[in-house]
Amino acid sequence: MIKHDIHIHTHLSSCGDRFAFMADYIKEAKKIGLETLGFADHAWDDNIEGASDWYKPQTFKRLEQRREEIKQIDTEGINILLGAEGEYANMLLGISEEALEYTDYILAPHSHTHMKGFVLPDECGDNPEKHAKYLIDSFISLCGHKKRDLFFGIVHPMCPIGKHVIEITEIHSFISDEMILECAQAARESNVALELNISCARNFLKPDYREDNVYKRFLQACKKQGCKFFLGSDSHEINAFDYLHSFVPDALEVMGLEESDFTIEALRKPNA
Repeated sequence: MIKHDIHIHTHLSSCGDRFAFMADYIKEAKKIGLETLGFADHAWDDNIEGASDWYKPQTFKRLEQRREEIKQIDTEGINILLGAEGEYANMLLGISEEALEYTDYILAPHSHTHMKGFVLPDECGDNPEKHAKYLIDSFISLCGHKKRDLFFGIVHPMCPIGKHVIEITEIHSFISDEMILECAQAARESNVALELNISCARNFLKPDYREDNVYKRFLQACKKQGCKFFLGSDSHEINAFDYLHSFVPDALEVMGLEESDFTIEALRKPNA
């Protein structure tokens, strides 16, 4: 059993349920045997120009309030990390060194491509081939970013958010094995951790997709390159937390990953 989940959203994320509180997640985590929880609410560094209107109020500094809040909570013996999910929007990283003052770690996405015109360039439109190229280019670019040391791992890699599995499969049809290998090599060279995102992976557990899919081939290629993984539910509400974790055993089997492929030992925790 993988005993961590470091991609959890609370009410502090604009897309999170307003009743998603750390204390309730901790209770649920205790029930299912987790030992480490990482809260990774959305954030954009207000020192960096270019935030969307959605991101502007979601600063890293606002997350500082969690430090006082967690002191008042019975953590049930669970190791609690106060992280953040930053943003990589059309090759602009919304994270600076100052963001580390307010977090134990930072995760970076490249695939919030439902944010058209902000993350996904306008010229990509609804063209699945251009969408696929953006996923490849942005992943490789993020792996090699000059500020790579500011973030621990990449969340929901190669999985375009906000798309139905049929649409994801169409986009993925333009991603070759050679492209996948290039991405896996970039991840290995950067020593970045990669997320098995349960909210994404469960799309590929359905009968029509579980035998072969690009998401699986990508994860397998990264594993062969020696990359390490971490687990994230990407839960946005308490009621979804246990439900999402129920998919973990099947996701590991279908994706060909083992518990030994997962580690958060190298997690950057500047304030721990």
